[in-house]
Amino acid sequence: MHRTMIALHEKHGALVRNGPNEVSISDLGAIKTIYGAGTKFRKSDWYSVWQGHRKFDLFAGRDEKIHGQHRSMISSAYSMNSLKDLEPYVDDCVRKFMNVMEERQNGVVDLGKWVQLFAFGT
Repeated sequence: MHRTMIALHEKHGALVRNGPNEVSISDLGAIKTIYGAGTKFRKSDWYSVWQGHRKFDLFAGRDEKIHGQHRSMISSAYSMNSLKDLEPYVDDCVRKFMNVMEERQNGVVDLGKWVQLFAFGT
């Protein structure tokens, strides 16, 4: 589907109607207008597939009021000060990952496995 959508955007431009009630938008500048706080646009049913039975889901949640409540609960974790506090741990994880890659240089590496291990810090 992604190849089809890319081809359609190349042919028709930034806005492509791909269903009776759905438009695909490839304009990065429109993201804030569409997904920003206080927008009049609602997420489509497409997002429900990703939510499953989770009560807390910033990506798939479609209720703006609940989304705002959830966002405020975790926003401090993403503040600049919190991120700066985590920097030494990220640096350590990068060093470990690079050491493992260096040890395996010129060998076969299951990069998918190692990228997942890197992502989750194990």
